[in-house]
Amino acid sequence: MKRKAIHFFVAAAAVIFIQSGLRAELLFLKDGSILKGSVVEETASSVLFKSEKTVRHNRNSILRISYTDTYLGRQYVKKNNGESFLAYIVFEDGENYYFRRVLSSVQEFTLPMDEVMFFCRVHPLNLRARPSEEGVELVWDPPFNRVVEFNVYSDDGSGQFSRIAAVSSCSIIIRGLLPGKKYRFRVTAVDEESVESEFSNTVSSAAGDVIPAPLKIIKLEKREQKNAPGLFVQWKGVDSPLNAGYIIYSETDSSTIKIAETGETFYELKNLRRDKDYYFRVFTAGKENNESSGSLEFSLIQRVFFDIHVTGGVSIPVGAFTDFTSTGYSVLTDVTMGIPGLGGFRFGIKSGYSSLGESDDSMYREHTSVPLYLTLQYGFKIFNLYEMFPYIDSGVAFNRLVYDDNGDSSDGFNYLTEEGMQMQFSAGVVCKYNYSRKNYISLFVQCGIIMESRPKSVVTAGLGFGVKI
Repeated sequence: MKRKAIHFFVAAAAVIFIQSGLRAELLFLKDGSILKGSVVEETASSVLFKSEKTVRHNRNSILRISYTDTYLGRQYVKKNNGESFLAYIVFEDGENYYFRRVLSSVQEFTLPMDEVMFFCRVHPLNLRARPSEEGVELVWDPPFNRVVEFNVYSDDGSGQFSRIAAVSSCSIIIRGLLPGKKYRFRVTAVDEESVESEFSNTVSSAAGDVIPAPLKIIKLEKREQKNAPGLFVQWKGVDSPLNAGYIIYSETDSSTIKIAETGETFYELKNLRRDKDYYFRVFTAGKENNESSGSLEFSLIQRVFFDIHVTGGVSIPVGAFTDFTSTGYSVLTDVTMGIPGLGGFRFGIKSGYSSLGESDDSMYREHTSVPLYLTLQYGFKIFNLYEMFPYIDSGVAFNRLVYDDNGDSSDGFNYLTEEGMQMQFSAGVVCKYNYSRKNYISLFVQCGIIMESRPKSVVTAGLGFGVKI
């Protein structure tokens, strides 16, 4: 990132050499303007500079001449102390960066190079086009700085880009495109100061040319290497005239990085860190700088993780229990832990609250339970984003029973209460849909048994949500 530049200081006794055709990338004038072109001639008092026009500039009007190709777009600058700002980097002298808040202003400020952690451009990154039956889906990564909205531009073959949408998220589906017609797309970011960035990379796609996604993961194997672990993955490919190979991305919560393109249906990832979890996706690459809308996800989990799952459902007594109670509800929360090396096994604790109503012609008016379980689960993937988790629970429950000692449910004056701890077991299955890497919604069904002199059974079914940490 360090770029060399020559900064001319004019001394009274100095003799400046003259060289016809000397190349200069940028000429900075003291009125704030910046010209791009080449030096035609230099003297001690003036510079003949060719840009759109060839003009002789007095030395007194020149701030500096830069002989390297300097990027003059707005950039996000991160300092070592955590502070950040947006500015234009216009020059560096080996020790300091020179910044302008407004590119056309001569006002500048400096920052020592060793105080800067990094700087980067502020336009959207890694724009991808994914044609589907609905149209063309565009997906991109945001820049580091805060963004108010993204402007989406399209070229329908005329050679001119025009804005077609403004969105706050990092994706959009472009509908209403003519089937088979090729379109080009690019995106800009608008920051909090209403400054629009430069364009992202340009992608192209024909509406309706749906690129089939890879079918399934066939083999996923962690491979121990000399200094770092690796991961071998193999997938079932697709046979399509639109298939130009496959693209593998590494994903984090905030970015997507392309790490490989291959014409094979397998790949080996090397030199991975042992203290980090990795998430990857493989897409089918198209022939128009686009990719499939669907993908396969695979991962390498190397750290202990926790799963917090909250459910709510309808509880229905079965068997002899229906003589005493009626349908009620249940709310449960389980916290499970996964350990690398144990496959899909997870274990943890579960607790909650359930309540059953009174049954017709029964002396029982209310039955509530507060269980505390140890839970053992085993998860496996059934589709790309869906997982199945059979489980068993074992523990105790604090049960509270309210009944009428006269045996007449119409009499509301002689209620008695019995409370106590009983052993309780349950087994069931949860189906999870992972709508993001850390979050999911679930559908579950379970059967629980209260161990009394006459065991009582309850079937519960419902919905839930969870988060992985």
